[in-house]
Amino acid sequence: MSSARIECGFCFTVPVTGFCEKCHYRLCETCSKNHPRVEMFKNHKVVRTEGSNNPTEELDIDIHERKCKIHTDEKTALFCERHDVSLCLCCLLIEHKGCIGSMIYLGNVVCDTEVLNEYISKLNELGDQAESIASEIEENIKLSAELRSKCEKDIDTFYDELIVKLLKLKKNAETEIAHKYRQNAEHLEKVLVSCNGNRQRISQQIKHIGDLVQKKHDRNLYVTLKRKGKTTNEFLCSNQQSRISNNVTKLTFARNSELEKVLKNDTLTFGITIDVCDGSEEVHEQNTEILIKTDTWDMWDKTDTKGDNQNMFVDMWETTDTKGDNQTIFPDRIFADMLDRTDTKGDYQTNVADMWEAVPFSGVSTEKGLFLP
Repeated sequence: MSSARIECGFCFTVPVTGFCEKCHYRLCETCSKNHPRVEMFKNHKVVRTEGSNNPTEELDIDIHERKCKIHTDEKTALFCERHDVSLCLCCLLIEHKGCIGSMIYLGNVVCDTEVLNEYISKLNELGDQAESIASEIEENIKLSAELRSKCEKDIDTFYDELIVKLLKLKKNAETEIAHKYRQNAEHLEKVLVSCNGNRQRISQQIKHIGDLVQKKHDRNLYVTLKRKGKTTNEFLCSNQQSRISNNVTKLTFARNSELEKVLKNDTLTFGITIDVCDGSEEVHEQNTEILIKTDTWDMWDKTDTKGDNQNMFVDMWETTDTKGDNQTIFPDRIFADMLDRTDTKGDYQTNVADMWEAVPFSGVSTEKGLFLP
C-alpha cells in the first residue's frame, strides 16, 4: 500500500506530515496544505501524521511516552494502523474518528522478538542488495563514460573521413578545372604564335617594298605588284584563321546535386543513436515513437476478421456490401436495391416519386393508374 512510503507521494520529499485518505499518499508539509486547494482534490481529506517511520526521530523517549506535537499536554499512546501514525487521544477524537477499528493502544503492546529478528535479517539482506546494486550502478557510470568517449571518438573519426573525402573531391574538381583551362591557354598560345608570325611576315613585306622603292628597283617592284594578290590573300587568310581560332572554352563550376541536397536538408543528422541490447549482438534503431496498445487496440485486433486493420464493424460492412456501393446488406437489399428496381425513370427516385411525377394535374394518370385526390 502506498501509505507505507516515508516520502511525500507527490514531491517525494521528507519528512511527511499528512496523509490523504482518498489518494492514500503521505504528504509533506507543503503538499498537505496545497492538496485540498487543487480543484480536483478539493473533496479529499488530509489527516495529520508526524512521520513515525522516520529513523532520525527522537529516541531518548519511547514512542508512547512522547508528547503530541499538536496537543502538547497529551502523550502519543495510540497507534493508527490505517494511517501508520502514532497519536494522542485528542487526535483520535478530532481527526481519526473513523479509525477506531485500526487503533492500537501502545501501553499494552509487546515486541515479538522472533518477528523483530526476521525484520532485522531482512533489512540486512536488503542492505546487502542495495550495496550490490550501488556497485553495479557505479560500474555502469564508468561504462557510460567509456561508451560516451568511444562515441565521441567515432564521431571524430567519421568527421575526419568526411573531411578527407571532401578534400579529395575538392582536389579532383580543381584538377579538372586546371586541366581544362590549361588546354585553353595552350590553344591560345599556339594561335598567338601563328598570329605574331603572320604579323612579322607582313612587316617584312612592307620593309622589302620600302627597300625596293629606295633602291629604285622598278622591275622588282613590278614583280612584287604582280604577286600582291596572292600575298595579300595569304596574309588575310592567316589573320582570319587567327581570329577564328581566338576563342575560349568558358567553364563554370556546377555543384554536385546530391551534395547540394545534403546542404539544404535541415533534417539531416550527422548520425543516429542506437541501443545495443545487453547479452546479444542485436542492434535496433532508437525510435522516438512508442506504440501503446490499450484495451481498445486489443479489441480492434480481436474483431479484425479480415486482417486489414479494420474492426468487425468495417469488415461486416465490406462483407455485406452486396453491390459494392459502400452500403451494408440492409441498405443494399432494402433501400438501394429497391431504388434501383423501382426507379422507372433513372432519376434516383423510387416508383412512388416517379408515379407522382407521371400523374397529370387533372388527378388521374392513365399511364400509371394512380388517382390523386
